[in-house]
Amino acid sequence: MSMTRLLAALGLFMLTLNACSAPEKAPDHFIKGTVEGIQNGKDGYTAKIKTEDNETYFVTVSTANLSDPTQYKAVEIGSVIEVQGDEWTMGEDKQITVRQMK
Repeated sequence: MSMTRLLAALGLFMLTLNACSAPEKAPDHFIKGTVEGIQNGKDGYTAKIKTEDNETYFVTVSTANLSDPTQYKAVEIGSVIEVQGDEWTMGEDKQITVRQMK
């Protein structure tokens, strides 16, 4: 393999590694926010929530991802929810795969 191809392959590999951040371990605290939008999915929903600190999160709630599926709650715009889970980013958006709900 020529040096140019090797460097190109290495560059693509590094770019792929940095494309998305890996999920972080679930935080020890719950994030509380007001629901501003809801996108329904197959077995749950993704809600856009805004915290009191004016931070926005997109939280994905599904019975399959909850540590206790009986915690599943349907929400409406304006509802206040508390969630805990795996935090990650997609572009500039903060995401949480919910593992626990209050």
